[in-house]
Amino acid sequence: MDFLICCMGSSPLWYDLFMNPPNDYDTFAEKRAQEFASGKNLVHAYIEKPAMYALLPELANKTVLCVGCGIGEECVELKRRGARVTGINRVCN
Repeated sequence: MDFLICCMGSSPLWYDLFMNPPNDYDTFAEKRAQEFASGKNLVHAYIEKPAMYALLPELANKTVLCVGCGIGEECVELKRRGARVTGINRVCN
């Protein structure tokens, strides 16, 4: 396979975003980025992401469309694994 579509959002914040969209996506994105940068979301860092990444095929020289990429966390990891990545995300405004 030369092309992979990846949709990896997993946290309750994604549910909140789509079920109760905020009026200001930038505020939501900043809050999300701070949550990840804080390192306090241990379930996300040590269970969710490693489990999802373990399911990925070899990505070297693959083209990946990352749907719902949010702040781009998955895009960075996919690129680190050798993929050419395009990320798109829904804008609520």
